[in-house]
Amino acid sequence: IVKHPEYNWIYLNRTRFRGSEGGWGSHIPSNDPKQEVVLILATFQLVRRCEVLIHSTGGFAENLYGHMGNVTRINIDEGKEDVW
Repeated sequence: IVKHPEYNWIYLNRTRFRGSEGGWGSHIPSNDPKQEVVLILATFQLVRRCEVLIHSTGGFAENLYGHMGNVTRINIDEGKEDVW
């Protein structure tokens, strides 16, 4: 990322839904449940290498943070009005 070259970014190129894609009850954007599980488990392993977690509000981010130990945490939603 050009804006923050001081960080060593880790990317996982994965399929994501956009907006209302997928419809109600479709939780597997790649249509490959095995790949989704592998990516989630890999993410939990990778965050252990990180010193900073930049995230939005959500349960997945909370779980990631719980696996990281004592790290800097930046919630990009902090201070925003709740949209729900």
